[in-house]
Amino acid sequence: MRAIYIFFILIVLFTGCKKLVYYPDKTIPVETTRILAHRGGGNAQFRDNTLAGIKSALRWKDGIEVDVQLSKNGTVWLSHSSEVVACDQTFRCFAETPDDDIKSITSCNGQDISYTQLEDVFRFIRDSFPDKQVSLDIKPWGVCGINSVDVEGTMRYEGENILNLAKQYNLEGNIKFETETASVLGYIQSKTTKAEIYLTAFGDFELAMVRCLKEKYTGISYKNNDGEMLTKEKIDLLHRKGLRIMVWNLASSDEIPELTQMGVDYIQQDL
Repeated sequence: MRAIYIFFILIVLFTGCKKLVYYPDKTIPVETTRILAHRGGGNAQFRDNTLAGIKSALRWKDGIEVDVQLSKNGTVWLSHSSEVVACDQTFRCFAETPDDDIKSITSCNGQDISYTQLEDVFRFIRDSFPDKQVSLDIKPWGVCGINSVDVEGTMRYEGENILNLAKQYNLEGNIKFETETASVLGYIQSKTTKAEIYLTAFGDFELAMVRCLKEKYTGISYKNNDGEMLTKEKIDLLHRKGLRIMVWNLASSDEIPELTQMGVDYIQQDL
């Protein structure tokens, strides 16, 4: 009951005192919770966001979540950090680094430290696991040079490049975009009718829900254990309003059964 009450209070606050916006029920079917390998299935054996880790994870998970960055050449690479790191140096950020420099990074002290291109991931999924899901976390970053001044513009360009790749490999309906940058989500949303759009939220469930309803996003990418705790009542309300939820930042895999019982749509699991 508290979630429903707060929801309608937030609608009033969000839209102003002169006009009350009511979002009617648009109940969506509750499907089986899908488990995505967080950061491309990185674990003790595989580094985060690598093709090797992804190949392993896709054998037993419903899909993957990967972090993406855009190079100076406009190529989409997998990396959680915006900095390109070699064995003995850092090449500034991806937006300032050409592909040739990124490709030149191969090993350090006998260990593979190479970066993976998103196109290689899409090609593998098309050929081996065409029904698997891919969530793409488009991250903002701090300006590190002249080519990275327009952060949001670069993120929009990155999103469009991802969409073009997904269409090329017949995976547009498999992908999900997630970011906290609403203008980027809006731009990507205007370019696709098949990909899903998720607003990243850091513990502010009700406000994120209202924003998703207003902008007609697919749903929320929610950082768990960082503010408001999720409940079945909140998830039911979300589904009743036609939205879905993707949850990440689990304290441990022990949380998965409870989140599944709540009806969470996607869980990003650290392997």
